[in-house]
Amino acid sequence: MSEGKSAKAYRTISEVAESLGVPQHVLRFWETKFPAVKPLKRGGNRRYYRPEDVELLQVIHRLLHVEGYTIKGAQKLLKERGVRPLVDALLNSTTGASGQPVPLALAAAGADPGAAALATDDITPAPTPTPTPTPTLPPSPPPAMMTAAATAAEVAAEAAGDDAGPVHEHLNGEGLGAGEPPVADAAAAGRQHRAAVVEELRAIRARLAEALGAASA
Repeated sequence: MSEGKSAKAYRTISEVAESLGVPQHVLRFWETKFPAVKPLKRGGNRRYYRPEDVELLQVIHRLLHVEGYTIKGAQKLLKERGVRPLVDALLNSTTGASGQPVPLALAAAGADPGAAALATDDITPAPTPTPTPTPTLPPSPPPAMMTAAATAAEVAAEAAGDDAGPVHEHLNGEGLGAGEPPVADAAAAGRQHRAAVVEELRAIRARLAEALGAASA
């Protein structure tokens, strides 16, 4: 506050703004939100703040800029607790166990825990929402396993078609023409074909086992 002035002297808007560390337009804005702030206005719309105006502005500054109240929350606190108790709490401000100043709402509430809890409702942070866990999908089979499985299916289908075709036709005596092998030769050829298919299937099974082992390693 300006040096050389009495504690009861009126202050200009520039003096009050400087003492609170805020721009002058902020004080004019607070006048529109807190009707209890009523500076005297003289010629040229010059504002002169009485000591009680300055004290109230100090309370508002403390609530908004230090304790984190919203405009609405500060209005509610001033309405419920009254201006004088909050001003007295500010003038007799003490520090808590953490070394930080005791919030004005608690200091003004005194020994009434219920009133203190009500007064601090507007600065209680909202609970952090718990994130929804993302479901874990099973891993896709390795490309080697998929390729081997597809090959096995193709070979098995081919083998089934080959075994049911030429041998069956020859045993029924159908499709025999000039130069075609007799039934006995066709049956032998069928057995050889099936043996080759079995060997191929065994090789595919070995590749599948190898791919499964590599995938689980």
